[in-house]
Amino acid sequence: MKYDEILGKGASKSVYRAFDEFEGIQVAWNQVKLSDFLQSPEELERLNCEIHLLKTLKHNNIMKFYTSWVYTGNRKLGTSTLSLKCSLLGH
Repeated sequence: MKYDEILGKGASKSVYRAFDEFEGIQVAWNQVKLSDFLQSPEELERLNCEIHLLKTLKHNNIMKFYTSWVYTGNRKLGTSTLSLKCSLLGH
């Protein structure tokens, strides 16, 4: 994935615009600080279940969830969540 620009930033999450070279599409991807959310093995299991659920959802009103990955060195989660349409490219 080729990283471009920051679309938004909050206390525990940043959203970026990028180009997924493998899929050939522009996407928005998130980087979440895991330490802000995961304090126990149960919370990690809940996060894994939510990620699995997001990958299975298919509806016009729900953003498509493409993939996720974990940065083990700094305990951050990355997710690629949607294909950016022309109306969002100027953001």
